[in-house]
Amino acid sequence: MTTPRTKKTPLSAAKIKAYKKLAERIDAEEQEEIKALGRAFFKCHDIARQTVQSLKAKRLEIGMNLTELSFRTGIAKSNLSRLENNERFSPTLETLHRYAQALGLHMRVELN
Repeated sequence: MTTPRTKKTPLSAAKIKAYKKLAERIDAEEQEEIKALGRAFFKCHDIARQTVQSLKAKRLEIGMNLTELSFRTGIAKSNLSRLENNERFSPTLETLHRYAQALGLHMRVELN
């Protein structure tokens, strides 16, 4: 059986400098990719939020309240309210589908 190490050897100044240089190189190489992923995520989030707002407008247009929507979707009224009013809330496709169906709408997802 081996004895566990109890003391760590500190890094030398040269090693610290080398690790910092490596981290800077990785950051520079990955920065644009990370930004692109972030932009794509926010675009998807914006599309989902726009869809929710369109569904809410349709719900209000036909005079349906959240209690009726809750009954038709099986989603708690508080969750529906949060979905409609919390800009940071990201709905699933299943939730959007159930909401649309409750309003008599059909949802279609397209990939380009």
